[in-house]
Amino acid sequence: MKIIKPKKLQKGDVVGIVSPSSPILPELKKYFEQGIQTLEKEFGLKVKYTERVFDKHFYNAGTRESRIKDFNEMWANPKVKMILMSLGGHTANHLLDGIDYEMIKNNPKIFAGISDGTTLSNPIFTKTGLITYHGPDLLFTFGRPMTEQVKKNVY
Repeated sequence: MKIIKPKKLQKGDVVGIVSPSSPILPELKKYFEQGIQTLEKEFGLKVKYTERVFDKHFYNAGTRESRIKDFNEMWANPKVKMILMSLGGHTANHLLDGIDYEMIKNNPKIFAGISDGTTLSNPIFTKTGLITYHGPDLLFTFGRPMTEQVKKNVY
C-alpha cells in the first residue's frame, strides 16, 4: 500500500466540519461557536459546514444517510483541505459502508477527530493509505481555552 500524507494547512485554507457521531446538543453549541472563532481568528482558517451539522436523530447527529452525505460531500469539495469532527460519540460505525473510499484516496485531506473518530480513521487508512489523526475535534479542542503548547502543535 502506498502511504499518503495529507498536505499541511496554510492560512486561508478551508476546514470542513462534520458530525458523524453524537449530536451537538443545545448546551454544547457555545463550544461549536467558540471553536469556529478560534479556527478563523487565531489560526486564519475558513470554516465550512452544512446546516445538517446540528441535526439530531435519536442519539445520533442526524440520520445515517445525512451523516454519510455530509461526510462524502466534504471529501468531494476541492476547497476543503481538512475535515474535522465536531465531537466524538458512539455511532460513526453506521457510516462505514457508505463512505466513498476511492474518492478519499483521490482527494487526500487532513482528517481529525477524537473518540469515535478512530472508527473512521482506521478504515480510511486501511482502505486508502491516507494518514489520519486522532484528535483534535472542534468542540473540546478549539471550542475551549487552549494552552500555548496546544496552539503551537496545531500548525
